Amino acid sequence: MSKIYEALMNSRRELIALDTSGVRSFEQNRVKTKFKIEMEKEIIGLFNSVDPLLGNAKGKIIQFIGPAEKEGASTVAREFAMVSSFTFGKSVLLLDADQRKPSQHLFFGITPALGWTEVIGDGRPAAAAFYRVNNTCLFVSPPAAKPTDLCRIFCAGGLSSMWDEVRGRFDFIVIDSPPPTPSFDSTGLASGTDGVILVLGAETISQPLAEKIKDRIIKNGGNLLGVVFNRRKYHIPEFIYKRL
Repeated sequence: MSKIYEALMNSRRELIALDTSGVRSFEQNRVKTKFKIEMEKEIIGLFNSVDPLLGNAKGKIIQFIGPAEKEGASTVAREFAMVSSFTFGKSVLLLDADQRKPSQHLFFGITPALGWTEVIGDGRPAAAAFYRVNNTCLFVSPPAAKPTDLCRIFCAGGLSSMWDEVRGRFDFIVIDSPPPTPSFDSTGLASGTDGVILVLGAETISQPLAEKIKDRIIKNGGNLLGVVFNRRKYHIPEFIYKRL
């Protein structure tokens, strides 16, 4: 695969390149919340790799997708959204596109009255399904309060009008996508985004499956920004890897 950013492996190296004032600015700007960011240093490295690739336009839409369940795509998407908002001070919408196993609103303790698919289907303003996380600039939008046919929403082109609304309101729109299945190919969302990040389990994913998903993203018009290898295990001490 070309343009691979092993952000979860190399972020410490990137952080060393930041000057001291930059590190202090992160500390000063960080929003204190009860929600712990498990991979903050690594996600900062990912942010610094991805953000320049998307230009200076407001409302950058980034899709996170894994080829199978338990690859950690939802966790990486959520931590990217939290770091973008809490550490870098960006206004962020975390949009959960996993109808079968939505998780983002549960993590933040949000009980939704409506989801984004429901407001699109009813012709309501998309903001009716945005839920603010405490007093931060992070908002979460679950897929639906009740079971909804995602394919119907996507095939009808309802997302196009929603993107027009949210691009002007947020700095980043982070999509947590479910893995592609026979009933719903989430790589079809790629064409409406500014970039896609493929999340792979470093110790579990097979190369043929990863290549297949990569090809589907590109075939559907997606801009593949890179790949994150998640859950990497160090079989020898990590400091030795840094010297290799």
